[in-house]
Amino acid sequence: MILSYKLFENTINKKPEIGELVICVGDVDNLSTHNHIGILRKNGVQFLNRFSDKLHDLDGEISNNNGWFIKNMEWVKSFNMNKVSNNNIHLLYSNRFRDVVFYGLNFLIDYEKIFFTDASYIDLTNRNDTVSCLMAKDYLRLENGEDPWTSSMRQNLRIGRFLKKIIDDDDDVIEDFINDYKFSYSLKKENFGRFKIAKGINMAKWFLALFYAEGGGTLHASCMRHVKSQRRLPIYVNNANKIKMVYLTDPEGKLLGRALLWKLDEPEGMTYMDRIYSADDYIEKLFMDYARKKGFLTRTEVDKKNMTLIVRLGKDFGPPNLNPFMDTFKYFVKNGAYLTNKFRNYKQGEFWEYVDHD
Repeated sequence: MILSYKLFENTINKKPEIGELVICVGDVDNLSTHNHIGILRKNGVQFLNRFSDKLHDLDGEISNNNGWFIKNMEWVKSFNMNKVSNNNIHLLYSNRFRDVVFYGLNFLIDYEKIFFTDASYIDLTNRNDTVSCLMAKDYLRLENGEDPWTSSMRQNLRIGRFLKKIIDDDDDVIEDFINDYKFSYSLKKENFGRFKIAKGINMAKWFLALFYAEGGGTLHASCMRHVKSQRRLPIYVNNANKIKMVYLTDPEGKLLGRALLWKLDEPEGMTYMDRIYSADDYIEKLFMDYARKKGFLTRTEVDKKNMTLIVRLGKDFGPPNLNPFMDTFKYFVKNGAYLTNKFRNYKQGEFWEYVDHD
């Protein structure tokens, strides 16, 4: 796949040259490439860090560890590293800070060690709107052997003020980044980003919009969010040995995201994580990270490898109007009583197609 591009109006004073660091000035195909840094190559931009599987392998056109997009000079500008002076030092992060920005502001990871600023050694504080730092002028005053991470000269900065030292964006964009930081901080620092598993009747409530956290995304657009859709759930709640749900809630117990977990009969022994319904894009990243750690199959992998999946239920749960809309297992084969993601030229009456919804 060669990614498509939207027109982006931006005046570039200096044309970047091959081998130079460049910074993205727009989002490619709705991927958050804006502010990410890469190296300009002959046939495209090679990003410094991996941040999207969608950019990893463009159907064999270009493949590398961190991802590419095809070169379009309107989408990049030279990266100003703000090199060292009397007032600037290398930008460095603590592991705790790096863990927080990985989800909500992962482009910041690109800047570490190559950007020079007057505030470095960035760490978390006990608040979600500030960071701890050591100013360059104080760094130069450190005594031999003094640890910059524990120095008494450290001070706190508002997260917005820190971001403005690094990126050049409008105030409304900075405000969005501030909110992203607060959200990611809560997930990691306040330790509520723990996944839970529901099965049987306990799955049913998490389909209801009544229990959703505020937001939008795919969660709030789910066709199964209605009270009347609860009648469609027996196929899920009566097959607890084959179908479970992984979900994530906020500190108030409201749903941030959910995905079905299927115990597969083919490929035997595998668990498949179905489509993720989330209130925010960053929540989806958490689910994908969780799936990788658990060794679950995901939709991306199944689609890429064109895999056939089968889940045997042992009984017929009836026509589409009695069952949920299914993202993956759309076909129930009556002779064998199993769900599958592949249509195999079944004749009318031999299968149900679960694409009905309220």
